[in-house]
Amino acid sequence: MPSKPGVACRPPCPGIVREGVCSVCGPRRRQRPDTPSAASQGGRAWRELRDRKRRLNPLCEVCEREGRVAPTEEVHHLRYGNGPNPAIVPIEWLQSLCLACHAKATGGGTKDSG
Repeated sequence: MPSKPGVACRPPCPGIVREGVCSVCGPRRRQRPDTPSAASQGGRAWRELRDRKRRLNPLCEVCEREGRVAPTEEVHHLRYGNGPNPAIVPIEWLQSLCLACHAKATGGGTKDSG
């Protein structure tokens, strides 16, 4: 079976990352973890933050403001942080949403909330 294509390592390294290992700098440097899409895919800290937000706001915040009742199905980032894991932000930067409101907020697509 052919292997998956690699991705570029972090600048200035010219290496290609395959299966989490850079062809030039080795296992010390992995695929860029500093993008919101990579960070929001999981991790214990994100899951704990997401679950805390769901407990604080079990109903969709947008629907509540508009007089509707819908359960929270996604936790949406209003903005990302600048640290090593940009998904970990103050809870005020997160919004509990139903699937329909999350689709509107993200331009129609839904993401796995982890």
